[in-house]
Amino acid sequence: MQTLTEAGGQVDYVEIVQQESLTPVERIDHPAAICVAAWSGKVRVIDNIEIQAAPS
Repeated sequence: MQTLTEAGGQVDYVEIVQQESLTPVERIDHPAAICVAAWSGKVRVIDNIEIQAAPS
């Protein structure tokens, strides 16, 4: 996010959610996704990155 904002971009949201339900999570103990929406000039960029819980 820092790189994007330093380049003049604007972040709409960053949320970590459960992959199946898309409900926000506070702790990653199931497969999850980082969901991001941002603006770079007139282009809106949306991306999702899958993440897994760390082995215990």
